[in-house]
Parts: sequence; C-alpha cells; structure tokens
Amino acid sequence: MLLVAGAGEARQAEWYRQAAPGAVVVEYLPDAPHTGGLAHDPDWWRETVCGTLDAALR
Repeated sequence: MLLVAGAGEARQAEWYRQAAPGAVVVEYLPDAPHTGGLAHDPDWWRETVCGTLDAALR
C-alpha cells in the first residue's frame, strides 16, 4: 500500500505509519526538488521526490 501525506504534513504521515503498518508512506516536502534536475549528474534522480519514492518501493 502506498500512502502520500500532503505538503509538510508530518502529523498526517505519522498517523499513516501507525494506521497502516508495513505501508510505504511518502511525505511530500515542499522544499525538496520534485521535478527537473541536472541531466548530466547521474545521481540527480535520487534527490527528487520521485527518486525517493522509487527507492522506497524497491
């Protein structure tokens, strides 16, 4: 199960973690880059929200 908490909603993310043990909980952080990146840097993907989600689901 994937649950996504809203921007900066740490309380919501924590509630999700308690309510659904074993679920992947992603907290959207408004200060974290979520699009773009430096294409010439092979590690740019890891620093994005999508990269974090990808790592969490693996």
